[in-house]
Amino acid sequence: MDKAVIQIRTLLPGESEYIELTSLGNIVREGDKVIVSYAESELTGMDDTQTTIIMDQADVTIRRQGSFTSTLEFSLLEPRQCLYHTPYGTFNVTTHTQEYRVVDDERKMELFLKYGLVIEGESQGSTRIEMVVRPQASRDQ
Repeated sequence: MDKAVIQIRTLLPGESEYIELTSLGNIVREGDKVIVSYAESELTGMDDTQTTIIMDQADVTIRRQGSFTSTLEFSLLEPRQCLYHTPYGTFNVTTHTQEYRVVDDERKMELFLKYGLVIEGESQGSTRIEMVVRPQASRDQ
């Protein structure tokens, strides 16, 4: 496990400006999987929540534990059904992955994910997530 600087930009449905978060976290490579974990902040509205993102070339899973508990799965091959637990209740969610790309080299790992979300049968529009992860020692490169 390596310490990492994680930069995440999220564009929510109906918004014109990205939410940007930079956090210290961890990156682990296990075979063809890359696992990134970090603590959410008040900026994202999910303080006291730990996020773990598991990626390979075909799928991505975003797990959250804490005040928000969920596992969202994304696959270009098919929609995925999940449960999303919030302080306001539990919701049935379906993800429709529109774009998914991971670029991983020695200096950094990049994720681009665009997906549609359907909550309790109602489409919520498309969300974009762009993430860059660098080992902590090379964050200025």
